[in-house]
Amino acid sequence: MASRSTICFLFAISIGLSGTAWAQSIPFWQNEGGSAQQGYPSSNPYYGAPQYGAPHSGFAPMAYSPDGQPYSQGEQYVMPYADPHYLEYTAPQHEPLWNPNRPIEAVLTRMFSESWMRLEYINWSQTGPRGPLGSATQFSNDPYRFNPVFDGGSNLIGFAKLMNLDGIDTQNNQGLRGTYGTETTFGGFEFNFWGIEKVTRSVVADFLPDSTIFDPFNNNILFPPVPFFVATTTNLNGALSNNAFLWDLAYRADYTTDYWGSEVKFLFDEGEWGEYAHFQTLFGFQYAYAHDHLRQVGISSAGNTGVIASDAENRIFGPTVGFRYEFRHENLTFGVEPKVAISWNDYKGVVTTSQLRSIADPDTYSEGGSTKFAPMMQLAVYARWRLNDHFNFYISFDGTWLTNVARSYSTINYNDNGNANPPAIGYRDSLESMFLHGITGGGEIVLW
Repeated sequence: MASRSTICFLFAISIGLSGTAWAQSIPFWQNEGGSAQQGYPSSNPYYGAPQYGAPHSGFAPMAYSPDGQPYSQGEQYVMPYADPHYLEYTAPQHEPLWNPNRPIEAVLTRMFSESWMRLEYINWSQTGPRGPLGSATQFSNDPYRFNPVFDGGSNLIGFAKLMNLDGIDTQNNQGLRGTYGTETTFGGFEFNFWGIEKVTRSVVADFLPDSTIFDPFNNNILFPPVPFFVATTTNLNGALSNNAFLWDLAYRADYTTDYWGSEVKFLFDEGEWGEYAHFQTLFGFQYAYAHDHLRQVGISSAGNTGVIASDAENRIFGPTVGFRYEFRHENLTFGVEPKVAISWNDYKGVVTTSQLRSIADPDTYSEGGSTKFAPMMQLAVYARWRLNDHFNFYISFDGTWLTNVARSYSTINYNDNGNANPPAIGYRDSLESMFLHGITGGGEIVLW
């Protein structure tokens, strides 16, 4: 019994001594200066908050922080915990939406970084209306001077003359033109819009109403006096005649014009031609709108107010080719720009009448039109004076020659088929050339 007690006592002492030695040694997972709770690593988050005790009195190697500095006595460095299930996601690298190195973005970047705007005052003249307001006649004298008028027989009823449009002044039409331009990798781009004010000019028979007692053709005194008339002469059944509609109280013809247009131009650098010369080829597209209206009103003592109205619209469009040649010297530039538009004219004309021969005459309406080849030729000679980095003064002479244009005064068919038939004045197809020319002047603002 004593021997068993002795054996148990010795076994208990050996267990206690081994436990003390375990407690005094530092496990490999514990950092210097730490203490273990129940033999588990102090920094493991799965086993509760770590407990720190006094620094271990035995020898321990020096510990260093991540920045390479040694920890002083008593400090504790805890290694960060890395979750083995954590994965860092890096977004894929996409090419930016706007890349100025790509060709399209490069052109657009330059367009909006080297651009300018110009506003010009326009003073242009045009080929004016011409010719009589009526058909050719068999008057024995100048139709623009007074000629005797007879009834169906040989009775003199007055003196009449044919009015004309030769005296209408179509000079010095005013307007504006705005242009936006920019430098590009290939040369330049320009867009302009222009318009001329809508103007009405008139021919008035200011000698009406009036009468005379003297016959200048026979040197006779007339009694009673006979009136003066304005005659609207017509063919009769399509043939030359002396037929005329007469207005003895008043007569007036109003001629109205309206012009505007737009153009896009692409300029391509062809290099320097000498020290100061610069040459560019030109391609583009343009649209021009030319509209005029003629309204004739005559008042007769018979009670009718006769109206003849004619309207002509021209829509001219097509591609443009040409070139620009400039002489550039410091602050002054001289240039010339000839070009040709390979264009077509989509035109339409309308002629209406009212109370032409009497109050009983019905209103009439006739129209026509077509699309025809109508090339345009243009020339601009200009100068630009650089005042500072952001402003230039600009002046130019412009000339434009249009072909196959419908004009309201030349699209009227003056005809009559007799009193037993409705009025026969109507539309006829007639095209002619037209010349616009004049000067422009204004300023350019360099935007960037």
